Amino acid sequence: MFEQYRGSPEAKAFSPEIEQNAGNIKKLVCLGLYRGNPDLEQHIKCTFLLLQYWVIPRYDLSKIMEQIQKLLSQQPDHTLQVRYISMVFRGGIDQALQTPQLLVAQALDSLQHFNDPQVESLLYYTIGEYYCNHDEDGHLQAMSWLQKALTTSKMAGDRVTWTDVLGSIAKLHWMRGQYDAGRIIATEVQSLAKISGNLNAEAGALACAAHCSMGLGAYNQALSDLQRGRQTSELCGPNRAYYSRNLSAEAEIYGLQSEYLKARNVLIQLMLNELDEEANAFAILNVALLDVEIGDHGEADVEFHITTAQKYFSEDKSQFGWYACQSGLASLQLRQHNHIQARTMFEKCLQASWSQWAELIFYVLENLADTTLWNCIDLPWTSRYTVIYLVLSIRHKSKLNLHKALRCLGDVLLSENHFDSAEALFQVALEGFTTMDVHRSRAECMARMGELAIRAGRMDRAEKLWQKACILFERSSQTTQAAEIQRKLADLATRNKDTVLMSRGVIGGDEVYM
Repeated sequence: MFEQYRGSPEAKAFSPEIEQNAGNIKKLVCLGLYRGNPDLEQHIKCTFLLLQYWVIPRYDLSKIMEQIQKLLSQQPDHTLQVRYISMVFRGGIDQALQTPQLLVAQALDSLQHFNDPQVESLLYYTIGEYYCNHDEDGHLQAMSWLQKALTTSKMAGDRVTWTDVLGSIAKLHWMRGQYDAGRIIATEVQSLAKISGNLNAEAGALACAAHCSMGLGAYNQALSDLQRGRQTSELCGPNRAYYSRNLSAEAEIYGLQSEYLKARNVLIQLMLNELDEEANAFAILNVALLDVEIGDHGEADVEFHITTAQKYFSEDKSQFGWYACQSGLASLQLRQHNHIQARTMFEKCLQASWSQWAELIFYVLENLADTTLWNCIDLPWTSRYTVIYLVLSIRHKSKLNLHKALRCLGDVLLSENHFDSAEALFQVALEGFTTMDVHRSRAECMARMGELAIRAGRMDRAEKLWQKACILFERSSQTTQAAEIQRKLADLATRNKDTVLMSRGVIGGDEVYM
C-alpha cells in the first residue's frame, strides 16, 4: 500500500494506521527473515520501504539489518545484496558509514550478475543522497552518483525514482549556492510530481524552490512557496518532519529580514512540536544565533544553548551542524571582543565549509568582512575578506549577501576617508535592502549616510535618515543602535537650536544687539 499510494492523497487514510501498527509491522518483517523463505526478497523490499517511511526506530532497524546481513552471507543473492547496500546507505544519511567505498565496490560487483535498472537506479540514488551529507570533495561524488541514478531511472521508466533524483539534484544545487539552477530544476520536479500525482515530491520541490528563492533575495516568493508546500504536504497526511523543516525555513526568512523576534517565536513554536533530536538541536542553535544578533540575552545562556545543540552533533554525524555551532560560538566570541579566538574559529569553519555549504560560508564571511566588528588594526586582513565576500556573492548570485558585501566595502572606504565613494556604495546597498525589506541592514546604511550628511553640513538630510534608521533598528530589536541614534538626534536638535539662536543674535538666553 505504501509503495502504491506513496505521496498521493490516498496515503492520508492509511498513514496513521502504519504508524499505530509499527510494532506489529516490525514483528511481521522479522518473522519473514529466515533462510529458505521463498518470499525473502519481498520481505527485504518491505523493510526498505519501511526505512523510507522511518516507521521503525533506528535501534530496532539496526538489529533487523544485522539479521538481513547474516542471511545474505548464508544465502547469497546479488539482487538482495544490492537492495541491502541501498538500505545501508539510506540509513547512513544522518551518520557517516565506516566503509562506504567498500560497500560501493561490493554493490557494483553484484550489479554485474543481473540486469534490473530499477534496482540499479535506486542504488545510485541512495549513494548520491548519502554523499550529499558526507562528501569532503565539494559534493562532486554526490552529483556524479545522482547523475547516474537519473540516467538509469529514465532508462527503467521509473518515474518515482526519476522525480526523487531530480529533487536531490535541485537540493544539491541549493546546498552549493547555485540558486538559479536549483530553482529551475525544482520547478521541473514540481511538474513531474504533478503528472505522477506524487504530492510528497511536489512538496519537497516547493521547499527546495523556497530555499533557492531565499538565496536570491526573493523572500516573498519564498514565503509563498513554503505556504504552498505545507498545503500540498497536508493533502497526503501529517508529516511532522516536513512541517518542522518548513517552519524552520519560515523562521530563517524572518531572520534574514532581521525580524528577529518573529523568527524566534516561530522557532519556539517549532520546539513545542515534539521534534526529533536533530531538528530540535538545529532549533536550539538557531534561537541562540538569533539571540547573538539581538544582543539582549545573557551571553552565558547563549553559549549554553549553542553547546547544548553541539552535543547532538559530531563531526562524523553532521559536519554541517557541528561547524554551524562552531561559527555561532565564534560570533559570540567576536561580540565579547575576543578577536584572536574569534578569527581562528571563523577561519577553521570557513576552510571546512568551502565548496560545500554556501549558507555557512556566507555566515562566516559576513562576520569576517564587517570591519565595524573588529579593531582598527585588523583592517588590512578584514578588508581582504570583504573582497572575498563580494566576489563569492556575485558568483553565487546571492542578492542579500551581495548588498551586505557592498555595505562592508563602503565601511572600508569610509575608514580610508573616501567619503563620496563610500556614500555611493551605501546608497546602492540601501536600495537593494529596501527591495528585500531587510530592516537592520537598511538602518545601518542610513546611519552611515547620516554621518556623511553631517560631514557635508546637510543637517536636515541627516535628521531624516536617522529618524528612519531609528525606527528600523527598533523593528529589528537593535536597542543599543536605536538608543545611539536617538542620542545623535538629540545632539542634532540641540545644535540646530543653537544655530537658530545664533542667527537671531541670542546666545545662552542673552540677547546680543548688533
